[in-house]
Amino acid sequence: MHHVRLIVCLCLLAGAAAQHAQGQVTPANPLPYIRLGTNDASVVQLEIVARKFVSAQEGRPVIWLSAVSHIGETNYYRALQKHLDAQELVLFEGIGGEEMKRAERATKNASPSTNGVTPNSANATKKSELSSLQTAMAQALGLVFQLDIVDYDRAHFRNSDISVAALQKLIGSTNSVARTNPNAPPAKGESANDELQKLLKMMDSSSAQGALFQSLFQFIGANPRLRGVVKLALIEILAQLRGDITQARGLPPEMQRLFRILIEKRNEAVLVDLKAELARHSPAKTISLFYGAAHMNDFERQLRALGYRPDAELWLPAFTLDLEQAGVTAFELGLVRTMVRMQMQKMFPNEKPD
Repeated sequence: MHHVRLIVCLCLLAGAAAQHAQGQVTPANPLPYIRLGTNDASVVQLEIVARKFVSAQEGRPVIWLSAVSHIGETNYYRALQKHLDAQELVLFEGIGGEEMKRAERATKNASPSTNGVTPNSANATKKSELSSLQTAMAQALGLVFQLDIVDYDRAHFRNSDISVAALQKLIGSTNSVARTNPNAPPAKGESANDELQKLLKMMDSSSAQGALFQSLFQFIGANPRLRGVVKLALIEILAQLRGDITQARGLPPEMQRLFRILIEKRNEAVLVDLKAELARHSPAKTISLFYGAAHMNDFERQLRALGYRPDAELWLPAFTLDLEQAGVTAFELGLVRTMVRMQMQKMFPNEKPD
């Protein structure tokens, strides 16, 4: 289970991606939002899609499900920025985004204290600690972190997510239901909050585990061949997540509950904002839901329920690995793919392997 939790952590750092195996598309089996690209056997590429949805009802806005990887190449984010800037409204993720804006404004307006620390600086420090680990991971792989390169300072960009307090309340209420519902799967002494704290601790650069990650990323970044193998593993992990991660039966019940909150409950907040925009007399003509790929399966089901259907798609290469240039052998390629498939089979025991 430690390996599974590590995979989940890496997916959160990179932008947890989930997709369904290609086949018959139904409301319960949405289209894929991530895939392996290129037809060159010596090149491995991770591609993420922005998919356009239209309504049969005339005059309704076009909606884009703009999936994103949290780390990628500079050119990927430039192309993604161009796509987002072409929309009239972008609803983007960021738990407690409005709270952070208020804290930043308060910090700017506050007078410095005698020791140079301003009010709300603790929140800013925590935000930088979580972001720094993602930045370190990106740099180790020769990539960039989404928040370091995407320009959110746009008039048509709007934070659409739940608050930190709402997240804490949801996790607390879910834990209470799990404790009082005799039909709930056994939690084995751990709650959804326990799982969240473990993941946050692994992703917090100020923690012992976070410091270990920082050292590991520095070691990887200093070794070009090792960087190539790790980059390959990450591409394979993200591309092989064939099922909706909220349905990963190989995860502990409380981690499944946690992911349902982190994905479905946050998506509900976005849908409230989206429906409010659709109800306006003159809504934006084009709207983008700009979120990690793990959110897109549920978003698609919601859009189909609103009478929308897919119309077009824009696949963008998030990052690429040239196996020959990186010095990754055919044996290492096969070994990484076998190991990743074995772990995915543990997480999704009901899914058929590729």
